[in-house]
Amino acid sequence: MLKPKIRGYEIHQIIGRGAGSKIYRATKKKTGQQMAVKHVTKSVILDRMVDFGEYVPHRDKPPRVDYKSFYNQLKLEFEVCSRLSKTPVAKFVPGVYDFRPVVNWCLLVIGHDLIMDYVPGENLRANRDYSIVDLINYYHQAAKILYALHGIGYLHADLKPQHMIITPE
Repeated sequence: MLKPKIRGYEIHQIIGRGAGSKIYRATKKKTGQQMAVKHVTKSVILDRMVDFGEYVPHRDKPPRVDYKSFYNQLKLEFEVCSRLSKTPVAKFVPGVYDFRPVVNWCLLVIGHDLIMDYVPGENLRANRDYSIVDLINYYHQAAKILYALHGIGYLHADLKPQHMIITPE
């Protein structure tokens, strides 16, 4: 699949996938800053359904999917991270910088991109040899973030080890 084209950014490899998204590592051309771009379009969502055997192109009718809910979820992620950036747990949450529409050649909006900090590291599930002291520290940090999240009126409904990135720091 083609990489997205985003003005002002050089898009590199895929670094992750979500239920309806692909996450790319990118470089901001003006500053050289490493970023992550969460890309959500109808074709990305359909590709994910094909990967899971939920849809076979050319055999099945295109599935009825509420694409707007995927876009709304991405917008909510932008809003929540923006609000968390103003709390004491900001250092544990990736900064978000832009929420942009993806347009096709007819200038129709066909998806959205969320541009955020690139966080190097591995997710908590990737390594199972952490010391108990490290695990307690990681979950203590997660509890602080959840407390701040609840404090601004949100509930995290998909907390799991693969959503927790362990950075070198």
